[in-house]
Amino acid sequence: MAATAMATTVATLTATAMAGSGASEPTAVTCTCETPAPSVVAVAPPTPPPSEPACDSAVEVTPPRIPSVQLDADPPSPSATIEGGLDKKIIRRIVRAHVNEVRYCYNQGLTRDPDLGGRVMVSFIIEGNGEVGNSTVASSTLGDTEVSECIAEAVARWKFPKSPEGQNVRITYPFVLEPG
Repeated sequence: MAATAMATTVATLTATAMAGSGASEPTAVTCTCETPAPSVVAVAPPTPPPSEPACDSAVEVTPPRIPSVQLDADPPSPSATIEGGLDKKIIRRIVRAHVNEVRYCYNQGLTRDPDLGGRVMVSFIIEGNGEVGNSTVASSTLGDTEVSECIAEAVARWKFPKSPEGQNVRITYPFVLEPG
């Protein structure tokens, strides 16, 4: 509730002024003014901002995990085997071009098990025309057969250049999968 006090202050001002344009002597003039006194308003104190909860320890923020798919090193690791007429660099280039398909399979497994990780060895045959004729899981330490089979099915859809001699090329390729 605001309290307002209103009072009138009467002030008298005495001044000396020239009473007219032709006056030779100053004349005393008295002026009375009425002005209201300043008002006083009572205001409730401002409410303090809500207090933040006390924290005795730092809050850890975990960044999102980004899964990784590692392909064989450059040059191919000893575990990648290639038997036939296609150059290793060409095979590596095609595999790298399709790594998102492998990552898709792996991400499906990560939804079921966020700590899923391991190595999937896929054996496949590239026929003379460049199509993959057979693709199977040779071995896996992943522990999720759906992911391993998904990777082998993805490899079966890939296209490679034709073999120079038109012969089949046998490949066993490792995919190392690690959660982020």
